[in-house]
Amino acid sequence: MKRISFAKTQFGIFLWLSFSVSAFAQLTSSNLPIVVINTEVQIPDEPKVLGKMGIIWNGDGVENKITDPYNHYDGSVGIEIRGQSSQSFDKKSYGIELWDEDQDGVDFGLLGFPEEEDFVFHGPFSDKSLMRNALAYYLASKNMEYAPKIKFFELVINDEYLGVYLLTERIKRDKNRVDIKKLDAEDISGDKLTGGYILKFDKGLQEEIAWESPILPFPGAGKTRIMFDTPDYDEIVPEQFNYIKGYIDEFESVLNGPEFKDPTNGYAKYIDAESFIDFSLINELSRNVDGYRLSSFFYKDRESEGGKIKAGPVWDFNLAFGNANYCNGSNIDGWAWDFNSVCPDDYWVIHFWWTKLLEDPSYISKMKDRWIELRKDVFSDEKIMFAIDSMQSEIGGAGVRNFEKWDVLGEYVWPNNFVGQTYQKEITYLKTWVQDRLNWMDYQFDVVLALEPEQETGIKVYPNPSSGTLFIQSEDAWKGGEKMKIYSTLGQEIQEFTFAEGQKKNRFDILAGNGIYIYQIIEPNGKVILRGKLILN
Repeated sequence: MKRISFAKTQFGIFLWLSFSVSAFAQLTSSNLPIVVINTEVQIPDEPKVLGKMGIIWNGDGVENKITDPYNHYDGSVGIEIRGQSSQSFDKKSYGIELWDEDQDGVDFGLLGFPEEEDFVFHGPFSDKSLMRNALAYYLASKNMEYAPKIKFFELVINDEYLGVYLLTERIKRDKNRVDIKKLDAEDISGDKLTGGYILKFDKGLQEEIAWESPILPFPGAGKTRIMFDTPDYDEIVPEQFNYIKGYIDEFESVLNGPEFKDPTNGYAKYIDAESFIDFSLINELSRNVDGYRLSSFFYKDRESEGGKIKAGPVWDFNLAFGNANYCNGSNIDGWAWDFNSVCPDDYWVIHFWWTKLLEDPSYISKMKDRWIELRKDVFSDEKIMFAIDSMQSEIGGAGVRNFEKWDVLGEYVWPNNFVGQTYQKEITYLKTWVQDRLNWMDYQFDVVLALEPEQETGIKVYPNPSSGTLFIQSEDAWKGGEKMKIYSTLGQEIQEFTFAEGQKKNRFDILAGNGIYIYQIIEPNGKVILRGKLILN
C-alpha cells in the first residue's frame, strides 16, 4: 500500500508515489521535521540524480505527522551520496541541491536557513550521540565569523525510514556563508584578483590537488596538499592560480623564516591570527583527531576587504569529542596539534603552520586570553552542558526510532572509543568527556601555555629530561620556605619539596612514572617565580 501525494503546477495536477506502509509503520509522527525523498534510480556517489522531496514541518515544538501535507517544501532536488570514510557506513550522508523543472539550482530557506540551493544531510552513524557535528558547529558559531547552521530532522528515502539526520549548510561562498567577494573568470588583475578564494587541506583526487607545499611538517613527512574549493580546481584561471599560490608561498616562507614573529613583516602580515586561534580552540576543545589535517578550510577575501587568510569554517567532527580510538583521539589530555608526534607514520599529517605559530609568545598569549574570555561565556560548563541537553531534548523520541533502524547501541562501530549499551550512556559519556577536556584545557592555558619561553630568574632546573633525580640551582642562596611542586598534566599535585635555606643547589628525587609533568617554584608568599615542563624517562 502506498500513499499518493499530489502537487499542482502550471500544467495542472500531477502525482507521484510518496512512501510505502513500511516507512509509515516506523514513523507516524515526530517532533522533528520529516523529509521524504523519492528517486527513480539508485542514488550514486556522484553525480546528483533527480528526486522529488517533500518536507512536513509545522514549526518548532509542533508535532509533525507523516499523513500531513508537504507544507514546507514540495519540489525537485538533486541528490548524491557524500563523504569519504563515512561512505562505508550503512547509514549514508547526502549532498542536496534544490532544483527547478529544468534541474537548475533554486534558492530556498530550507528549515529556516538563509536562502540557498546547496545543503548537506549528515547521517551520524559511528557517532551514537547523534550530535557531535551539531555541537561543534554550534560552538563554532559562537566564536567564529561563520559556522554551518544546523537542524535535526528525520529522513525517508525511497520508502525506507533512515533515522535522525542533521541538516547543515555546505561550505561555499555566499553572503550568508563564507562572505567573501565572488571571483569571476575575468578577474585577473588588480584588487579583484586578490579575493575571494576558499582552499583546504583534505583528501581528494589527484587532479583536485592545487599544489604541494615545499615545506615539510617534519623530516621524512609527506608533502602537504593544498586543494581548491572555490573557485573549483577546473574553473580557476592561470592568473588566479599564480596569485593565490604566490601569496601562500610567500606566507609560508616568512612563517618558516627567522623573523616570522615580527608584527609588521612576519606572519601577521598574511593571516588573521585571531581566526586561527578560534579555529584551534574548537579543534582542541573537541580533540578532533582529523583537526588541522583533513576537511580543514581557510579562505581569503580581496585586499580591499582585509585580504588576510582566515582559518575556517570548521567541518566534520563526527570523530571528535572522544569518538576515535586511534592516535590518542579519545584522550582528554594532550593537544590535537601534536598529532604528528603521536602518529608520525600517518599519511595525512598536520601542516607546519599550526605548531610554528605556537613558537610565538604573542600568539600563545592571545590564545590564552581568548580561551579565558570564551570560558566566561559561550564555552562555560553551564552553556555547553545546556547545549547538549537541549539537543538531546530536541531529538527526543526520534533517537529511539533511529536506533531501532540502526541497531548499533552496544556494538563497536569504527572508530568508537566508548561503546554504550544505551543512548543515554552515549550522552553521559559525551558530557563527561567534554567536562574533563574543559578541565584539562583550563589547567594547560593557566600553566603550560602561559609559560614565558625566556624567564630571567637565575634559576636552573636540570637535567630535563630526567630519570627522576632533579637539581635546582640558583644564582643566590635560597632564603628558606621556597617550594617546588610537581603536577600532572591534568593539574593533580604529585609531589612537593621545600628548599634548604642558605644553599644555592638542591637535589630532589621525583617519585613518578615516565611522562610529562609541570613544575612550579613558589615563594613563601605564594608567588610563582618559575614554571615549566618536566619530562621523566
